[in-house]
Amino acid sequence: MKRESGNAVGAHGRSEPDGRGAPCQERTGSDVTKAGEIAVEPYINKREVGRRMGRTTRSVDNMMRRGMIPYYKLGYRVAFRWSEIQDHLAQTCRVCRRS
Repeated sequence: MKRESGNAVGAHGRSEPDGRGAPCQERTGSDVTKAGEIAVEPYINKREVGRRMGRTTRSVDNMMRRGMIPYYKLGYRVAFRWSEIQDHLAQTCRVCRRS
């Protein structure tokens, strides 16, 4: 087993959070897991938001400052939920076509 970003990675390539062989549960198309619990969307960081939007982290900073995207302040870090960003942009932005 080798370590990547604090999680142990087993022979199957999926991360194992405690390193004792318990594989992480993979998300499927639905929001409900096999145990009947609701899956919680993970937080993403500024770099991932920029990658998904095709922008730089500086642009993400500017969008945060202007109130264009919602974010969570966690101490000195910021976190985002991609679904909230998509919903907010769908409500506040419009698609323009060049004529």
